Amino acid sequence: MRTLRVAASAAMLLAAACGDNPSSPPAANKLPAGEVVALTPLTGFSPHYSAFDKPARVVVTSDTIWARIAGELFTQGAARPAIDFSREIVLFAAMGTRSSGGFRIEIERAVRTDGAVVAEVVETSPGGNCISTQALTRPVYAVRMARPDASVSFVERKVVHECS
Repeated sequence: MRTLRVAASAAMLLAAACGDNPSSPPAANKLPAGEVVALTPLTGFSPHYSAFDKPARVVVTSDTIWARIAGELFTQGAARPAIDFSREIVLFAAMGTRSSGGFRIEIERAVRTDGAVVAEVVETSPGGNCISTQALTRPVYAVRMARPDASVSFVERKVVHECS
C-alpha cells in the first residue's frame, strides 16, 4: 500500500511540475545574474528519509498540491506549515532514492531576471573517500518564497563533497 501511495505521489509530482513550471531553464543550466529572491527553508521533516523515490522539482502554487507533498513529508506527527498561496509559493526538490547516506539536495538561491525567477538546485554527493551510512536515502528540500509575478524555473548544479 505504501509503495502504491509513493508511486502515485511521484506521478502526481511530475505532473504538477509539468503543469506549474512551463518555462525552460536558462542556457547552460547556470544561475543567471539578477536580483536575489528571499527563500525561507521549511523544516519539521527529515531531509534525508522521505517517501519520494524519484527525482522531482515542483513549483507548488496551490494548497491541493502542497497537501499531497506535505502528506509525504510531515509523517511523524509534525504539522505541515500553513502557506497562504495568494501571497507565497513553495519550491520543492527531491533527489530520488540513493544507495547510501552522504547525499543532500538544497534549493540554494533564486534570482529574478528577464521577467522570470530562476532557482538553483544543488545536489551534493559523497566523495569516494567518505564514510557514510549504508542505508537507502531519499533526500528532499523545500523553501517558501513570496509569490512572484513571473514564471519560476530551476537550474541544477552537482557537487561532490570530498571527505578528509
